[in-house]
Amino acid sequence: MSAVTQAMAVAYMTIIEYAIERSKVEITEDVFAGVVPWNVSSFSELHDYVDANEYGGLCSEAWFCLPDDTEDGTVEANGGWLLHFEDSVAVQSAVDAWLHSLPSW
Repeated sequence: MSAVTQAMAVAYMTIIEYAIERSKVEITEDVFAGVVPWNVSSFSELHDYVDANEYGGLCSEAWFCLPDDTEDGTVEANGGWLLHFEDSVAVQSAVDAWLHSLPSW
């Protein structure tokens, strides 16, 4: 693996990790604002209260939620990054695991 490829892989993982952490912060903010109940325990349950697909910036101008008609099924972001649909699922799955890990009250 070349140095450039390694650097791109690190940057890519950093973006995914950032989206996961940003999602956690945004969910926590929504809990404190009373938008989402404190005992929500799964990503799918969030959809009862908000469009959970927007957490982590996955629906921002820089990232789009769903694949377009490109040949490889990717979505080109405004900043030049490509976000695969599978990557947004990975972010949502990590957030779901985090929600499941929170203590029950």
